[in-house]
Amino acid sequence: MADKPKAVAVNVSRANLLRRVRGFISRKKNNNPKDGKPSKKPLKLPNLVKSKRFWLTTTTVVIIIALGYGSLWWYRSNTAKSTIGKGKTIFIIEGKKYKDTEVESYTDFLTKYLEKEEEAAVKEVFELIKYKTAAEKVGISLSDTRITDARKLLDEQNDVYKDTSEYKKWAELESVRVAVDQSLQSSSEDTAYKGYSYIFWFGNRLSYTPDFTPPGGYGDEKKVKEDRDYAKQRADYYHDQIKNGKITEDQAIKEIKDDPKLCYQYNAGSNFSVRFGSELSKSWSKQIYYKSVSDYASKNSAIELGDVRVGKTFVKKSLAENTEYEEAETFYYFVKMEGESSISTKKFNQTLEALKTEYIGLT
Repeated sequence: MADKPKAVAVNVSRANLLRRVRGFISRKKNNNPKDGKPSKKPLKLPNLVKSKRFWLTTTTVVIIIALGYGSLWWYRSNTAKSTIGKGKTIFIIEGKKYKDTEVESYTDFLTKYLEKEEEAAVKEVFELIKYKTAAEKVGISLSDTRITDARKLLDEQNDVYKDTSEYKKWAELESVRVAVDQSLQSSSEDTAYKGYSYIFWFGNRLSYTPDFTPPGGYGDEKKVKEDRDYAKQRADYYHDQIKNGKITEDQAIKEIKDDPKLCYQYNAGSNFSVRFGSELSKSWSKQIYYKSVSDYASKNSAIELGDVRVGKTFVKKSLAENTEYEEAETFYYFVKMEGESSISTKKFNQTLEALKTEYIGLT
């Protein structure tokens, strides 16, 4: 009899346990707490993404950002176009007016590729055109070879841009500046002179060289005197012809060079008569060749036609191995001066500074 109450207690506990399990399962299905009140559902991302409001807001923000970046890109890429192209005169050089529409083709490269400010680009082109104008004004003649060499140098420095149309247009001006600078550098003197130097050589029998033997040999005093007298006679003749306007300066040079008796080793053409100061390939004094003649020309630049003078060179009067060079009279000469050359560095800089210019600018 003592065991029956215990069996009832176990059955009751099992019934309570089953009810609690069913209640728990029911609450899980209904997502309800123990007290029966509904709980708040958590905010889930899938529901937010499906929201029309979310998409509207997101789209609006994206559009605003895109428009902002687009406007910035457009502004930066079109800055050079903002004030150029209105037909306004922006500078004047030697009375010639330059409009922004004309200058724009030169500034495009500077603003588009080198990212220079519009006003700075215009000023640079202003200086380039001044440079070109000054070169033309002083009479600097740039050969096609000189321009081509300058352009090659520019192309090497701007290899990335050399095939663009903007660069090619800008390089038209810049290559002139480079060519002028190169030409002026080849003539280092502050003051250069121009004119003619006439040489009448008679030293063929005085200067011994191992690769040449003059007709009749060296050292024949009679032959030496004949050569010298002939040179003096020709010098006096051409001096008189030029002085009296009976022959042109250039024609005299041609005739002298064609006379083998007046040429080195009797070879026609081997004569150093020259027109100097007319080109920029090298300095005017080096064009004359003989230093004594260039020194005379420099000291007597105001003299239109110099007298016939005798010049000296260093010669060997023997083929013996230990023979030293000694100074000897070997030619006659005279010069015809035409004043200062207009292509000297000093003259160019003075002309550049004296140009009548007015910079107005874009604003």
